[in-house]
Amino acid sequence: PNQLMSQIIESTETEFRTNNHNDNRKEYVKWVKRTYDSMIRNSFLITNSNYSKAAILREYDRNDVMVLSPPVDVDTIISKVKLNQPPDSLNYNDENCILVICRIEPSKRIENAIYLAKQLKERKIKAKINIVGSFEPFYQKYCDGLIKLISDFDVSDIIEFHIDANFEDLTDLMKRSKIFFHPR
Repeated sequence: PNQLMSQIIESTETEFRTNNHNDNRKEYVKWVKRTYDSMIRNSFLITNSNYSKAAILREYDRNDVMVLSPPVDVDTIISKVKLNQPPDSLNYNDENCILVICRIEPSKRIENAIYLAKQLKERKIKAKINIVGSFEPFYQKYCDGLIKLISDFDVSDIIEFHIDANFEDLTDLMKRSKIFFHPR
């Protein structure tokens, strides 16, 4: 009986500690949300896209958000990729290159580029899809899912990832590409 009683007490104490820990965690999450909401409501906000601005407007009813787009050296890209020349003077190769440029993360819906690769293969259209983007380890599971989808659709001969490509590699891929595809 003493052993049984000590097991019951130990079990109750563990349950109490677990519940107490969960309560503390819930309180912490509530505090973080209140603090974040207060910061958003009482700060001057700058975001990097109209999409983010719309999300802030939807969530916080704030239309006074400034959009400051990330700097893009358009002149350098135009000169390196030769976008300012007529298409006839551009010595395209025969390869049908499709370029996707975006962060490797779920909201960019990169799986749509993989579905496109499957459609191209089924229709026997020769093409190469280059996916260029930055990658954060936080999205490893998503990236693993993309790699599995590529394998399942048997399109590894069509799709190539270029993670954290440097500027020279990016502009080279831009030069070779006939289509820029935004999968979202």
